Amino acid sequence: MITQIRKVGNSAGIVIPSALLKEVKLSVGAEIDLTVENGVLNIRPVEKRKGTREVALGWLLADFQDVEGELIPGDVGAEVLEDDDANYRSCP
Repeated sequence: MITQIRKVGNSAGIVIPSALLKEVKLSVGAEIDLTVENGVLNIRPVEKRKGTREVALGWLLADFQDVEGELIPGDVGAEVLEDDDANYRSCP
């Protein structure tokens, strides 16, 4: 299948037809690994990490105690977590 390299901002991109994505079992947002071997650009899916899960920041800090004995007051905010599907979201 022939396609063109397109300008995307200051970078370049290609459009992958949905039929090809289905064939390799990928979807929009999937992580891929780009390599070059002998002048050929290779695109391979990144295998999902097994055993990963999303946890709340409060759960992670439940047993934390500051060395001075005081926790940081109030919500710190603006923390960002990455889930297994490479989507980003802010902590509540």
